[in-house]
Amino acid sequence: MNGLAVCRPWAAIVLLCAGCSGAATDPFSRVSISGTVLLDGQPIRWGSITLKGEKNEQTQEQAFASFAVRDGKIVEEAGAPGTTAGMNEVSVIVYETDPSDESREPVIRGTWQGQLDIKAGQPLEIKMDSSSLEKPTPNR
Repeated sequence: MNGLAVCRPWAAIVLLCAGCSGAATDPFSRVSISGTVLLDGQPIRWGSITLKGEKNEQTQEQAFASFAVRDGKIVEEAGAPGTTAGMNEVSVIVYETDPSDESREPVIRGTWQGQLDIKAGQPLEIKMDSSSLEKPTPNR
């Protein structure tokens, strides 16, 4: 273990879905997510993406969605909610090793944060360069 705190992307999806009892109770108008994630012009092999969209004024809940990235493609799980159209806070984790391999702790190469304007029906293209990645710091 490398001492880094790691959030497995599938765990976030499970936790997110655990609180959902169906689309009828979801206070957001969500859009599907697809697209690519590139680092230095190349698809990242393993990663995760988290999107935080609009806040519902009545419930004060914020739209939240998390997806795995494999070979540069955003993997939307069947039945997982998308996010809201419009401005979203975006966080990307780039892994050196496969985070779904439960036999060892995943190694994080770095993280990236920004904002994207999500439009219904338009795939995302997130382009990062190595200098824009925040490097992980080991726990002491």
